Amino acid sequence: MKLQHIAAAVALAVAGTAHAAVDTMATNNSSLFLIAFDNASGTQTQTAGFFDLGLNLNDFLPTAALTQTNQKVEWDFAGNTIKVNGTLQASTNSWDAAFDKLVANSDAGQIKWTVGAGDSVSDPYVNFVVAGTPNASALSSQNSGKTAAMASVNNLFSLNLLNKGTVNVAGVDNGAWTAVGTIDGANAAAGYVIDSTLFGTNWQTKPAWVTTTTNAQNNFWKLNADGTEEALGAAAAGSTIINSANLLNDKGTFTFNAAAKTLTWETAALAPVTPSVPEASTYSMGLTALALMGLLARRRRG
Repeated sequence: MKLQHIAAAVALAVAGTAHAAVDTMATNNSSLFLIAFDNASGTQTQTAGFFDLGLNLNDFLPTAALTQTNQKVEWDFAGNTIKVNGTLQASTNSWDAAFDKLVANSDAGQIKWTVGAGDSVSDPYVNFVVAGTPNASALSSQNSGKTAAMASVNNLFSLNLLNKGTVNVAGVDNGAWTAVGTIDGANAAAGYVIDSTLFGTNWQTKPAWVTTTTNAQNNFWKLNADGTEEALGAAAAGSTIINSANLLNDKGTFTFNAAAKTLTWETAALAPVTPSVPEASTYSMGLTALALMGLLARRRRG
């Protein structure tokens, strides 16, 4: 996975040794992924997509550059591009066919989605980040058992899935796949994350961490194995931020637009510093002082 080690130079195009292999949660630093699916009311999801977003868990930890103020990442699934703070990133992405397949085989406005990444091996603090709009009850019920269950999402990275679509394809840094039961067959043994044992139990039945396109914004949360959680992308303590229609509660926000085929991460902006304007009396005093200095200079020359 791909655009790694984005730190102080996050505004610059990321160059380096991109490679096609998706990073699993067993690497301590999994690929950032978008999961999107349809048919949330059934026992099986008939349309499911997985998109490797070209960034990693460590790029979105609380101290990482992308969770600080004034950050924006834009994924264009039609154009297969990633921009970080307006700068086009140097990577090869192949998402468009999978995204078109997802939309074509989903009910309008009924695509559920979330963004996440994880570390399933750094015991005891097994960390995950996941996008959602959980209520207070959902947050207070977060515990080590639920966090441990998140590790089962690593099944989505398994090799029998990666041979579908463009994930793990030579020459593609960041790929995707979409499986549709009516087209591909809803058979988990064939490598599709459609059955309830792999996909449904982890995402389809967890409304706190997924949302439909009718509510296309999610905050980003870090879930810790000790049961604590924290919102990512919040403004620094004591700073003044500008309210933005693109942010939820002035915190870092993912906005998913299925119609526009885009995903955007955005954090709050620090309020601009307004330069102080001297009062008229200040200008008058300054002009008087200059006049006196000019008069003294002429007398000395005389």
